[in-house]
Parts: sequence; C-alpha cells; structure tokens
Amino acid sequence: MQEYLANLEGLVERVTKRLNELLDENRQLKEEIEIHKEVLEEKNSEIEAIKEDYKKIIEEKDRELSDLKYVQKEAEERIKALLDKIRGVVE
Repeated sequence: MQEYLANLEGLVERVTKRLNELLDENRQLKEEIEIHKEVLEEKNSEIEAIKEDYKKIIEEKDRELSDLKYVQKEAEERIKALLDKIRGVVE
C-alpha cells in the first residue's frame, strides 16, 4: 500500500508539474498573441492611412486629367477656328 501511495504521489507531482508548465506556456502564448495583435492593429492603421493617401492622389490626378482634357478640347477648337479663318483668307 505504501508503494502504491508513493507511486500515486509521484504521479500527482508529475501531473502537477506538467500542468504548471502548460499554464506557463499558455500564459506566454497569450502574451505573444497580444503582441502580434497590437502589431497587426498598428499595421492595419498604417494600411488604412496609405489607402486614404492613395485615394486622395487618385482623385487629384483624375481632376488634373479632366482639366487637361478640357484644355485639350479648348485648344483643338481654337486651332480649328484658326484653320477655318486661314482657309477663308486663302480661298
């Protein structure tokens, strides 16, 4: 009986030791997860800021392109009018 109790006591000690190891490992993993979570949130914020900057740049370039198209059309109309005047003088 004494031997059985000693074996049982040893088993309880080993199980307790292993449980404590697993609890420590779990705590460490939770800490690492929190760190990674914070990093991901930070990177997400950076990505959102970049997206916003990109969107502003695209909108600005679209406005510039529209302005250039308007100027181009106006220039084409002026050139056409000048050519018509020149043709009228030449004929």
